[in-house]
Amino acid sequence: MKIRVWRYVVQARSAAEFEQVYGPKGAWARLFSLADGYVGTELYRDVGRLGHYVTVDTFVDDESWRQFLLEHRAAYDELDAKTSDLTLEEQELV
Repeated sequence: MKIRVWRYVVQARSAAEFEQVYGPKGAWARLFSLADGYVGTELYRDVGRLGHYVTVDTFVDDESWRQFLLEHRAAYDELDAKTSDLTLEEQELV
């Protein structure tokens, strides 16, 4: 299993759009679904700290993740650039 965990701090005015884009049916999940080994995406909101989120993207194994990047790196980078203004901070945890 390949688990990718990211922590985000989101601008208050962007929270709804962030949740839509980064949620389990959002643009990132749709892009990841192009990978044969993609399992799913989960989005968690910290109820104690406004604007703090964690995403968990799961692939069957590391090879599935690497193959996805090999085949879809340009689309990944494009979506990353398009959504960068939704967050104040982001950090890959795992």
